Amino acid sequence: MVHMVFAIMMFQDAARNHNGKESSEALNSSSDIHYHFALSKFYDLSCSHTLQDVQAMAMICFHLRGFSKPDCSWIMASHTMTLCKELGLHRSAKIVDPGNTLSAYDVEIRKRVFWCVLTLNVGLSGKLGRPIPIRMDDFDIEMPEPMDDDHLNECELPLEQRNGRCMHHIGIQNFKLYAIFLEMYM
Repeated sequence: MVHMVFAIMMFQDAARNHNGKESSEALNSSSDIHYHFALSKFYDLSCSHTLQDVQAMAMICFHLRGFSKPDCSWIMASHTMTLCKELGLHRSAKIVDPGNTLSAYDVEIRKRVFWCVLTLNVGLSGKLGRPIPIRMDDFDIEMPEPMDDDHLNECELPLEQRNGRCMHHIGIQNFKLYAIFLEMYM
C-alpha cells in the first residue's frame, strides 16, 4: 500500500508538474518503480485474502485507471471485486459477524473498500461495455458513514456524538450515484 501511495502521488505530480520536462520524467520514472514493485506482489496479494491485500489491489486498480488504456484496470478491478466477494466485503457486518467481533473501525474500512472497488468496476464496465461483476441484489453492505478520518477513535461513537467534520462527503455522494449507474447498466 505504501508503494502504491508513492506511485500515485508521483504519477499525479508528474502529470501536473510545471517545472519542466526533465522533472516530470524523473517523477514518472520513480512512480513506475514503486508501481512495478507493488505489481510484483500481485500473486502474494491474490493468495493472501486479507482486507489489507484488497486495499492494496484497489490502489493498483485506481493507479491503472490513470493510464491511457483502461482494459488493464478493468481486468484488475474485476479480479479485486472477486476477492471482495470471497472475503464477504459485499455483505453487511451484521450478517458476516453476528457476534460483533469486528471493531467499528474495521466495519467502516470494509464499507469503504467495497464501495471504492464497486464504483471503479461500474465506471469501467459501463464505459467499456463489459459485464458488471455484481448486481444490486447481490450485496447488502451499507454506505460508509461520514466521519473525520483524523479521529478514527470516534468510530465507536454514535453519529450524532462525533465532531461533525468529514472531508469525503463528495465520495459518499459518488457512491450513491454509482449505485444508480449500476442499476442503469444492468
